[in-house]
Amino acid sequence: MKPDREVVAQLADYLEGTCKSIVEACQALDLDEGIDWEDVLLDINIERCSGCDWWSESCMLTDVEEKNGFFCEQCLGDLGIERD
Repeated sequence: MKPDREVVAQLADYLEGTCKSIVEACQALDLDEGIDWEDVLLDINIERCSGCDWWSESCMLTDVEEKNGFFCEQCLGDLGIERD
């Protein structure tokens, strides 16, 4: 069963701009922890930075193939990589 759009939006609002965990968000919002929420959030372009775990819009992250992840601007600077 796919979660309701309103629930997904509520979860995104709760997580975006934080380093909170999915488990913490599920407990705070009384959501089913058995759902793959990271995948659901990717559908609306919300994901974690691979470096600092900060939740943000996917467009704010840069794919760094040699590090096998997507990184925010601050982590790119820490890695010595300039954003294109």
